[in-house]
Amino acid sequence: MCGWRSILKKFDLVIPCAGIGSRLKHLTKKIPKNMVNIRGNTILEKQINNFFLEKNKINKIHFILGYKSSILKSYILNLKLPFKIKFHINKKFKMTGCAQSLSIALKYLNHDSLILNSDLILKQKIISEILNNKKKNFVYLRRPILNEKSRAVKAVINKNIITKIDILKRKYNYDVVGPFKIDLKSIKILRKINQLTNRENLLKMSCYTFIGKLTDFIEFKHSLIADRDWYEINTLKEYRKAQKKNF
Repeated sequence: MCGWRSILKKFDLVIPCAGIGSRLKHLTKKIPKNMVNIRGNTILEKQINNFFLEKNKINKIHFILGYKSSILKSYILNLKLPFKIKFHINKKFKMTGCAQSLSIALKYLNHDSLILNSDLILKQKIISEILNNKKKNFVYLRRPILNEKSRAVKAVINKNIITKIDILKRKYNYDVVGPFKIDLKSIKILRKINQLTNRENLLKMSCYTFIGKLTDFIEFKHSLIADRDWYEINTLKEYRKAQKKNF
């Protein structure tokens, strides 16, 4: 019976995509960032297509929209993705960060969840690994090599346990890449954290810093991800490099 239940285990995939994507400048004047085209496909297509082999493990995709929301919603619906879809709207996207978007969707998450930045593209093998490993709460980290893939959000490790996830300038061990896999019990804790967090502090908070508050209550397992297995497109420089990559 346990093995059968394991086979049926499904996740909610959560993709906050309300931001303006201003660092991509002219590319996002008329469309949201994840509709930007990379070698014939949009960022969103490249991101979601790598989930197709694991589509039976996805219960629903939650998109949190904001900037150009009607354009993005129509685009997503026209893709006719093989997943159930739910849309949420962050009406305050101009003045808020990713944490605010995530907080809007939290009460609708009724499964273990995978929280994925809207511009983070993972190789298919990484998606299979994170969905199939037995770790209830999990995140990918990278060695803090100083290059174009350096991350602002860091992880502090003590005796192989993540004790802090936040934007740090020093005294950290790894960069945080994501995505975050979070079980339903921990999602419920995150809802309580959301209720207790000062609204002004939440407004500009990143998703990763917000999720990082869970480290006071739960243990995140982690693995290191190689830079060749992921790509994120935040800037024009990253966009130009992405045009030369296969992923």
